[in-house]
Formats: sequence, structure tokens, C-alpha cells
Amino acid sequence: MPKYFYTCADCGSEISFYHSMSEKMTDCTLCGCADSLIKKPSNFSLNKQKKEKKVGDLVKESIEDFRQELSQEKEKVRNELYEPNE
Repeated sequence: MPKYFYTCADCGSEISFYHSMSEKMTDCTLCGCADSLIKKPSNFSLNKQKKEKKVGDLVKESIEDFRQELSQEKEKVRNELYEPNE
């Protein structure tokens, strides 16, 4: 159920309720005044991505990361001193 915010016209308090879209709260639970609640506009989002990525961008980023890690590991192995066991 969505959360709705109301302001009491009598006492000025802000109250939130969870209820269905068809319901409407009218009575203030804090001061007890009847028909005093005014519904505030709800905040909503469309879950729209701010930056749209092309297909395969994540794969390309991962490949580049792995390529850099591989280069670092190769360099590390080259610098190690190898002593054969006889």
C-alpha cells in the first residue's frame, strides 16, 4: 500500500498514513478534529536511468579491468626471482 501525507488544517501537524488509493483520510488523529486533513501531493519517481548504457558496455568495462589486472600480474611475475630446486 502506498504512503500518503496529510496536513491538519486545524492544528497544522503533518501525518502520514498507509492506505489504498480509493481511501481518503479526513480526521486528524492528533487533535481529533473531523474533516480537517488536507492531502499533500505525493513524491514519485519513474525509475528512469540517468545514464543509458549501450548493450555490452559492462562487458567491455570488465574486459578492460581484467586486462589491466593481467598486465600487473605479468609484471609482478617478471620481477620475481626464480631459483630452480636442484
